[in-house]
Amino acid sequence: RFEVRIIKSESTERVEDTSKAMEAFVVSGGFLGCREGCRVVGRTAGRSAKMSMDCSRREMLRLSGVLGLGLVAPNAASAKVNVDIDRYGDKEMKVSTINRLKQNLRTALGDNPLLLPAFIMLPVLDALSYDNSTTGGGLDGAFSYEIGNSDNAVLVDAYETINGYRKRSKEEVSTADYFAFAGAVASEVVGGPRIVIQIGREDAQQKDPSGIYKTLSASSGYQAFRDALNRSGRDGARDAVVFHTAIQTLARIGEKRNEELLARAVDEDDPDGESVFKEKGDLTYGAVGGTSQPAGARKRRGAVLVDSQISNLQIAGSKFDSSYLKEVLNAQKKNPDSLSQFDKDMLADPTSAGWVAKYASNSKAFIKDFANGYEALSLAGSRFEQAKIRDD
Repeated sequence: RFEVRIIKSESTERVEDTSKAMEAFVVSGGFLGCREGCRVVGRTAGRSAKMSMDCSRREMLRLSGVLGLGLVAPNAASAKVNVDIDRYGDKEMKVSTINRLKQNLRTALGDNPLLLPAFIMLPVLDALSYDNSTTGGGLDGAFSYEIGNSDNAVLVDAYETINGYRKRSKEEVSTADYFAFAGAVASEVVGGPRIVIQIGREDAQQKDPSGIYKTLSASSGYQAFRDALNRSGRDGARDAVVFHTAIQTLARIGEKRNEELLARAVDEDDPDGESVFKEKGDLTYGAVGGTSQPAGARKRRGAVLVDSQISNLQIAGSKFDSSYLKEVLNAQKKNPDSLSQFDKDMLADPTSAGWVAKYASNSKAFIKDFANGYEALSLAGSRFEQAKIRDD
């Protein structure tokens, strides 16, 4: 049994409307649409609404959104990325879900290394719907509604691959969680930083209403990308360099590995050819409570840190660093016409140019800022359980 209290709002109309809604459910004898046997067992009136019921925690959270009970603090009302920390069950079930999810993504990259850059672009573009001024938007899977846009054509294969695994998943993993983990797994398998990802996102049920995707897409130039990052509360000039470098680095690794696979003659006695990954021992992502937690990682509410043998899960011959920026600076001096328009515009911005120079000579700083930036962006706009739920 849980007791739910509606956190007092300055808006008396909001409390009154909520009370009326709750009363209607009591009169009806139960919750319409409840899938797990919710049963109302009492209600009290007053300045703040209160209701008691027999219901699973996850079902309570689902119904609070479906029925519009307003079980949120006033300041969180505009946050759009709902995170149910118990979405996938208890600790052991979360571990199982994370292991299978990451293994699926790793398998996808092993089958097609060309998906590497898109695995970063999808979550970053999805998360950039977040508007720091309104606290609306965030990584909620809403970008999936934009895949049909011709400007996002380079992401279609990655999205369809991820969506295929998602649909076959018995855990009903959300698109948003798959997106978030896609970038983290792409980083891991090329020797990049291990990034802590919060699990339990609920998917958006419609296109993002802010209009950000009228100007932002996989084909956007430097200015649109920088502006979207600024809008999300990030340092746009810095993060544009960081994410662009990560995407280009993964693109090169993917292209190189794909060429190697195509050029390698398949042995008749080994029809599957050589594995894409350097690996030995167990291919799972380990057990709970390991000590390989990334430096500086902060454990989130309800989060599970899964021990991984990262060195055993790396694409052979890959190296995640800032070498791309060294090449950009060298081309700027010797052959500026060979630079992409994105790189030209990035170098024309004095602030971004400063970050290019810094990261080109300091790969550790680039890797650190990429990991921190990705984790922060993945959490932007997240709203955790706001209802006061008490176990009897």
